[in-house]
Formats: sequence, C-alpha cells, structure tokens
Amino acid sequence: MRGILQKITAAMTCALLLGMAAGCPGTVLAVSAAETGMETAVSGMETAVTDTEAAVTGNAAAESAIASEAVGTMDLAEDQAALEAYLLQLQAVIEQQTALIGATKEQTARNALATQTRSTTWKGSVLNRYNGVNRGPSGKETYYNLNMNKIVDAMKRLGVNSEYWVRNDGVKMYGDYIMCAADLSVYPRGSIVETSLGTGIVCDTGAFVKSTGIVLDIATAW
Repeated sequence: MRGILQKITAAMTCALLLGMAAGCPGTVLAVSAAETGMETAVSGMETAVTDTEAAVTGNAAAESAIASEAVGTMDLAEDQAALEAYLLQLQAVIEQQTALIGATKEQTARNALATQTRSTTWKGSVLNRYNGVNRGPSGKETYYNLNMNKIVDAMKRLGVNSEYWVRNDGVKMYGDYIMCAADLSVYPRGSIVETSLGTGIVCDTGAFVKSTGIVLDIATAW
C-alpha cells in the first residue's frame, strides 16, 4: 500500500514540476494541498494497519487460550474415565472378597454343624441309634430312616429352599436344621423345633402322631 502511495506522490510531484515549468501557480498550490491530504491519508492508513495487526495478534492469543482449554478438558475427561475404570475394578475386587468371606463363614458354620452331636442348650439325655426313644426338650423323640427326596421336593414347593445333606453322626439335615416329622396340626411344615440333637425343622408327618405319643420323629441314616 505504501508503494502505491509513493507512486501517486511521484506523479503529483511531476505534475507540480510541469506546472511550475509552464508558469501555472494554481497548479502548484493544488498539488501542494493534494500532497498534504495524501500524507494525512497515509498516516490514517498506517494507523488502521497497526490496529488490524493488533487485532490479529489478539485473535491468535484467544485461539491459543481456547486450544489450551480444549486440551485441558480432554486431559480431564481422560483422567475421569481412568478413575471410573479403576473404581469399577475396585468394586469387583471388593465384591469378590466379600463373597469369599461369606463363603468361608458359611463353610465354617457348616463344618461346626457337621460335627455337632447334640443340642447346645439341652442338658438332658440325647437320642441315639441304641436307645431308640428319648425324651428331649420338645417331648418324646424317636428316629426313622427313609429316602428324603419327596420330602425335600415338598419343602421346596412350599418355598423353603435349602440343601439336603447328612451330618457326620448320621442325622439328616435341611440347610442348618435337623429334618423332623411331627403332627402338622401342632407343628406345620417349616416350624422350627428343639430336639436333643439340635435345632430341627418340621418337614414331614406320619401315622405315629395318632397313637404313640411321639412328638418328633427325627430323620437319620441309622
């Protein structure tokens, strides 16, 4: 832009010289005024160019700040994603350890039940395969040995879901309880009762309840 203005100034100077050579004072004054106006215009243009350059510099700084902020936002998102992944892994480990602890406690309790041979609260005599009949905490007791599959199925149909197993001393268990037969009008299925061998659950009944005076018939492998 400055080069163009210099060419215009040179042309005007040439015109001035030609006017002076031709003896035209008016031309000299006009050209002089034009030069003054041109210099003012050039100065204004230079100021405008300076302002434009400053604006461009400001825009560049703003763009740099925006870019830096975007990079920071991306880093934060990556850190958050990594943290969330770590927390999920930690939760999985905690759940695994909790399940393991629960299984260990359950196995410990089962082992204690497996080796139990009598009630922990009853101080009287205990039913065994030799005496056949015993008077325990709930009354007269005896034992029987039958296949328990149908009885287990009946309990599950009632919504009482547990595992059938046999204790070390031959007593048949349903979960944590000794399987017993009783008068269902007195002890409905699922009732918890105390026996001399431990805590029992009523799962069955039989004709014995009508005539023998037996309160509980305990399921065993004897």
